[in-house]
Amino acid sequence: MSRARPALWLGALLCAVTSQTAARAQAPETLKERLSDKASDAQRIDNCRVPEDRRGATPRPGCTPDAALSATDVREALAHAPPGTRPSFRGRSLKDLDLSGLDLSGVDLSGADLSGAKLAGANLAGANLSGARLNLAWIMGANFDRANLSGATLETLVASSGLQTTPAEAASFVDANLSGARIMARFSLDDMRGANFSHATMAADMRNQSMGLIHTDFSSAKLSGANFAGAALGHASFRFADLTGANLSGADLRHADFVGADLTGADLTGADATEADFDGARLKDARGLDSVKGLRTG
Repeated sequence: MSRARPALWLGALLCAVTSQTAARAQAPETLKERLSDKASDAQRIDNCRVPEDRRGATPRPGCTPDAALSATDVREALAHAPPGTRPSFRGRSLKDLDLSGLDLSGVDLSGADLSGAKLAGANLAGANLSGARLNLAWIMGANFDRANLSGATLETLVASSGLQTTPAEAASFVDANLSGARIMARFSLDDMRGANFSHATMAADMRNQSMGLIHTDFSSAKLSGANFAGAALGHASFRFADLTGANLSGADLRHADFVGADLTGADLTGADATEADFDGARLKDARGLDSVKGLRTG
């Protein structure tokens, strides 16, 4: 019996130590540990950015490039990115997420799928959206100033809560780059001064018009100094738009509507304005009018 007691005492001691270790393992995380985990999550999302020259390579540890993110993932990545940095969502699916009001300025969203995403009131100033898909995205009151949207697709954007855009719902694209973009949307009242639409495709889709002619609408938009050189603008509406000093050289303006538009000082050199309507448009000091094909000013 005297020999058995030390063995029993030693066994009890080992059980106590094991229980304490397990309790520590199950203890709630400290604030420092939680913040560390959040930073790791942000880094995990950023790690999913794969350079174009390495597409098809083995994903980095902790990354599932094709997995869709949640709105919570996006918010936490923004909140816990290292100081002075912005998270990257390059090539990720943000489809149908509610990102309303978020500060996405300077964020890399190149090649991302933002189809159906709610971006109302969001700040995307200076963001990289090159090659991104924004079809059916909600853009009421969004800020795209200086954003790179080159080669992006912006079709059937939700620009208002009703049939007409109100001043409070107007989006801003000042100095944004939309060169080469595919656009079929309503930008009426939007501030797009200095925006680059060169070689963008905005012509109406004539294949399916069962619900009426679908076209890009710039009516009453601020487009002074905008660049539409070489852009396809067939059937687009610029009714009462401010196009002072805009560059429309070489643009396809067939069947476009410029009724009441201000084209003072604009450059229309080599544009095709066949069947375009310039009724009431101001063309004072406009350049290249003698080279415009089919121009009729009423």
